[in-house]
This record gives sequence, structure tokens and C-alpha cells, in this order.
Amino acid sequence: MRVNTNYITFKLFGLNVLFYTLQQITPLIENLFILYLPHLSSRPWMLISAMFLHGSLNHLFQNMFALLMFGLTLEQIIGKTKFLSVYLVTGIIGNIAGLIFYPAIPSLGASGAIMGVIGALTLLRPFTIVYFVGLPLPLLFLSIAWILIDLTGMIFPEPGIGYAAHVFGFFSGVFIAKYILKRNNYY
Repeated sequence: MRVNTNYITFKLFGLNVLFYTLQQITPLIENLFILYLPHLSSRPWMLISAMFLHGSLNHLFQNMFALLMFGLTLEQIIGKTKFLSVYLVTGIIGNIAGLIFYPAIPSLGASGAIMGVIGALTLLRPFTIVYFVGLPLPLLFLSIAWILIDLTGMIFPEPGIGYAAHVFGFFSGVFIAKYILKRNNYY
């Protein structure tokens, strides 16, 4: 059986893995592309490039697992162009939230974009079954739990986790999906 690799999701996966590999080869990559407020005016690309960097192999694995799990489904529902828009716009919004809430801390990772994908999919297909620790649960239930955890994390932050990027990425994904629904009558 041949797997269709023509999905944007697979290309984003590949870019994330490539950037992580380059990060491991040379620290110059991370220095040029990590999101850091003092450098934003001279390196505006950081709002996008930081989405492709990761702090550890585990960080990369978690984000890419979620990208494949939710991204492929969302891309099949809304198409390549809209999917890529959701990913990039929610990632940028998540990164802006990170700059606002954590201005002195450099940030990286695809979490804002991934949460945007999850937010969009939650609005479009809230009762999609997702297996969590072996239990079949509706995506809506898991999304509510994730958002409550991230909102709690914004109040009681843990170092190294961009809770604001998660929350703002998720809700921007919900709003974009609502716009898509209204404009295109997807059901």
C-alpha cells in the first residue's frame, strides 16, 4: 500500500525535522531563527522561523506526533491552502502571544500552530474520536482539558512551556475555522 505524501502536513513535518537536524549541527541556526523580542525588528522572519525549531528531541516528537494526528485530518477536510493558512497564521498569533507574555525569554516550537490546527479541527469535527491513554474520547473533551491546563499554566507558569502560545494558537484556530465554515458552508 502506497502512502500519499502529497499532503502539506508531511512537508511541514519534514521542515520541522530538517530544522531540528540543522540545529543539532550548528548553533547558528537557532541563533538566527529563534524568536526573541530584542531581535524582532532586525529579524522579522523569526515570527515564522521559530515555529520550525525545537528545544529537544522529545519536544519535536510531541509536536510532530500531534501534527500528523490532527493535521492530516484537518487538511483532508479543508484542503491544502486553507490548512497551510491555519498552520502559519495560528503559529504567528501564538508567537506574538509568546512575545507579549514572555518578552524576555527566547521561544521556539510549533506548539502554537499545532494548537491552532487542533482548535480548527475541534470546531469542525468536535466529536472525532481520539484515543488518549487507550481510551476513546471526543476531541472536544480533550481540547477543553488541554485549554484548561494551558490557562492554568498561564496563571502558574512552568519554565520552558509557552502556555500563552498554546491558548492563543488554539483560539485563533477556532476563529479561523468558524470563518471557513461561514464562508464555505463545510459541515
